[in-house]
Amino acid sequence: MLASLDRGEESARIRALRDAVESGLGSRLDDAAFADMAAQTLVNAIFGARVGHRGRRRFTAAAAFAALPRHDSLLRRVRDVFEPRNMRDEPFAAGVHELCELFAGAGVQNIVAPSEYRGGLDDPLLHFYERFLAAYDPALRGLRGVYCTPQPVVRFIVRAVGDVLADAFGITPGGRGGEVVVLDPACGTAAFLHEYAGAVRARFIERDDPVAWRSYVRDVLLPGLAGFEILLVPFVVAHLKLVLTLRGADLAGRTRERFGYELGPQDRLRVTLANALEAG
Repeated sequence: MLASLDRGEESARIRALRDAVESGLGSRLDDAAFADMAAQTLVNAIFGARVGHRGRRRFTAAAAFAALPRHDSLLRRVRDVFEPRNMRDEPFAAGVHELCELFAGAGVQNIVAPSEYRGGLDDPLLHFYERFLAAYDPALRGLRGVYCTPQPVVRFIVRAVGDVLADAFGITPGGRGGEVVVLDPACGTAAFLHEYAGAVRARFIERDDPVAWRSYVRDVLLPGLAGFEILLVPFVVAHLKLVLTLRGADLAGRTRERFGYELGPQDRLRVTLANALEAG
């Protein structure tokens, strides 16, 4: 990709993606920075798709493409680049297929629950980018502060804030007393947003009310969840993780069927690629 950028021979789809990323960040990227960002996004998006892949059909580039969310305009630009028919014309197509073959040969049980993620890092989709960047570009990891909060800490903070809302303000999200807006100005892979959504969903599961849950997601939860992220990779992973959470990928059997929520054409996850420290 970098070579085609250097020669000014990149495809219209790559140019459109670059324009969308630069518009979100409010700054220009040089060729090397954009090519590196796109390559990182490719690797992590394929990994995320593999984690969410179920069934007996072999994992392929087409399956990875199908797993990419489409509810956001920037994500649609990413999808345009990696759509199988479009990608045939891209110089990195062979690398994509090779990477998908590599992930297809990996036992999903070893991806979803490897031993190194136990003891606080028990969701590989949320934490893979941190470890990937530590090996690939530790300087960028330090510059951008890519250090994921362990999930037990995330759970404690979400529950503690919930207790304060209930005790001090009489508000129980998904229950009584009104609703709140949850904003994470540097959301990374959306660990806090994911935990909050799961905690509220648990209340509806306890009440055994899937109809009310779906209405709540559409009318309250989605409008009230917001996050900003400056890096493209965690932005994409955040959307993918939240889509899987709403779909009920972490729930079992019948509960997943009853409480899963598929984003419709009017739904939007308010996780935005932006620099939250930029004025205006």
